[in-house]
Amino acid sequence: MARQIPDDTVDREQFRKDVGERIAKRRTELNLTQEELAEKSSLTQQQISYAERGEKGLRNENLLKVAQALNVSTDYLMTGNYAETDVGIMLSEVSEEIKDLNLEERILLCKSISLYVQAIKVNHHSV
Repeated sequence: MARQIPDDTVDREQFRKDVGERIAKRRTELNLTQEELAEKSSLTQQQISYAERGEKGLRNENLLKVAQALNVSTDYLMTGNYAETDVGIMLSEVSEEIKDLNLEERILLCKSISLYVQAIKVNHHSV
């Protein structure tokens, strides 16, 4: 289960580490280096490194810049919960990747997705 925004009962050090892990994970998914993320978010590589290791938290405005550079919401970075906008962004990224497939591969992918969605609906309705 994802952590919630810290309050008096949540360990702030662990919260920083959790945020840092999510930043590093998303950066890696996008095949970005710390230097590239720093440039895209107008921060320094050292700030990104500290944040990813959970050594220092980012200021709110810098967390927003990082989220925008990583194409995710600040909600995701802070809590690990995806927002509707995150899903839209993911679909756009997948759509771009699909363009590189040939026609036969795209047809196979569409059929596979359709079967998968049907299976999810059957499992969801039987619970």
